[in-house]
Amino acid sequence: MRNNLLFLLISGTLLYGCGGGQTGEETSTDLTQFKTDSNKATALQVGGVVFCIPSPFQTAYLIKEVGSNYKKEMLNGSDKINSYSTNYAKGLNLGIYGADLGYTTIYEMPQDGINYLTVVRSLADELGVSDAFSKETIERITRNLGTKDSLLPLVSVCYRSADEYLKNNDASDLASLVITGGWIESMYFVTEIAAVTKNKKIINRIGGQKQTLDNIIKLLGPFSNQPEFTELIDMLVDLYSSFDGVETQYTFVPPSDFPEKNKTKVNSTSDVKMSDEQLTVISQKIQSLRNLIVG
Repeated sequence: MRNNLLFLLISGTLLYGCGGGQTGEETSTDLTQFKTDSNKATALQVGGVVFCIPSPFQTAYLIKEVGSNYKKEMLNGSDKINSYSTNYAKGLNLGIYGADLGYTTIYEMPQDGINYLTVVRSLADELGVSDAFSKETIERITRNLGTKDSLLPLVSVCYRSADEYLKNNDASDLASLVITGGWIESMYFVTEIAAVTKNKKIINRIGGQKQTLDNIIKLLGPFSNQPEFTELIDMLVDLYSSFDGVETQYTFVPPSDFPEKNKTKVNSTSDVKMSDEQLTVISQKIQSLRNLIVG
């Protein structure tokens, strides 16, 4: 199960709330190992909080789909790794770097991917979970970093045991930090792109994150008595308030299954009404959160 958790981390785990799907998104049917039925998104339950989990590369796919070029400058610099001295900072930035690794993979940038894989391995070693990186695992990931379609099956495997790992291992604080870091980094990506393009699909993705943010706040709640978590939770609560007034209309349409491709196409749609001012405020608060984490 430890191996599977680290697969989850290094593959850029981007978690989104139920109902946030966009038309035409595809997810591997391997994910149906979780509690799901034909009318619901794949779900991961952690401490009573349910997260809906599309493909871990979904946001990066969306960014690329709307025509955005690869922007290395959006990634957290790998040279910052030595500035993260506490397990708290390392856990959050493991999530950040995992999302960065996912982004480089979608854009088929193998050299950058190898660089970020090295950073993730280093943080994992410092957190005492380096045993997850077997020689075979590293070789397979390295071989496939430039071939996203080959890497996706490796990523899908990680989800099969993630739920049980979080339930049965005393690592919920670390897992919560990694999940939070990955979500903040993915939100940073889309808010940066939205500020330039005003793309409707990107704005829909941002506006649909209120429920996920609520889940993340609840996920971190049990650790609110730890001083280092306090500022993070307070900033997330403040961000949550910025979604007030953002209207989202979700229309459910049954998904289309393609067994021959081992994929499911999400046909449901969501339409978000968000003003430029609301987008600016949300973007600024995401930037502040990310600055708090990456330094």
